[in-house]
Amino acid sequence: MPPTVATGVPATLARRRPDIRRAEANLHAATASVGVAVAQFYPDISLTGQIGLRGTYASDLARWSHLFYSFGPSVSLPIFEGGALVSNLKVSKAEQAQAALEYRKTVLLALRDVDNALAVYRTDQTRRTSLERSAAAQQDAFELARESYRKGLTNFIDVLDAERQLSQVRQQYAQSTTQVSTDLVALYKALGGGWTQPPETADAADTREALAAVRGQPAAAAHRADAVPAQTAQPGAQRGMSEAAAQEGGQGADREAGREAGQEAGQEAGREAEQESGQAAEPEAARDPAQRAPQSTAQDSPGSR
Repeated sequence: MPPTVATGVPATLARRRPDIRRAEANLHAATASVGVAVAQFYPDISLTGQIGLRGTYASDLARWSHLFYSFGPSVSLPIFEGGALVSNLKVSKAEQAQAALEYRKTVLLALRDVDNALAVYRTDQTRRTSLERSAAAQQDAFELARESYRKGLTNFIDVLDAERQLSQVRQQYAQSTTQVSTDLVALYKALGGGWTQPPETADAADTREALAAVRGQPAAAAHRADAVPAQTAQPGAQRGMSEAAAQEGGQGADREAGREAGQEAGQEAGREAEQESGQAAEPEAARDPAQRAPQSTAQDSPGSR
């Protein structure tokens, strides 16, 4: 839903609303009737003529001698109709004045409808924005309460209370979104079926191109992405889902990193143990001949005696 609506000038509103166009057409017709009433005061001059064939028998119609024609002007002077013509003129002027007042009334009512619809739309949209922020804050509070419960810092009643408040805020946000949509339809109707978007300025175009370059996408695609407003019925829920997914992804990454670290530590410990056992076996082998030599000497000495 657009945050602002370009209503345009009253002239564009008059071209869109059908009731204003109808009142304007009635005013044009009444003005034309005044011109007709004024024209009746002037003489009516006309030129008439006729031509034909006449005869007693059918064969006479084929002769040029039976041809006749007449031609001449006719003049009509309104000499004895002065009172009727004056009355007709007064009636036409009165109808014109009535049509003008009706047109003015229609335009004022249309402007009032647009102003009222805009005021209601802005008020409900401000309330919807506040509820959206409240839903996001309540989602953070719920996540904090749940994390505190996991660490044993609070009881489960606080988690349930935070979840209940989050559900209430989400419900209010959904109702506010519905009301804003209804207000937008009423504004669309008051404007006569739509509005004209203001042309994009050079600064806005440069900013959009810079953002598109940072994002790594074409400017046209960025413009299309920015032109379509994100409609979220429950921003808190989506934010919570994204945070939960991020948290689960982080935990999964930690577990994967822990497993890899454990495997590496086990392998390193195995290698160190093998090295230590090999180093310990070498001195033992070196000491065995020396130990066996004195024993054999000691055993051989009594025999020699």
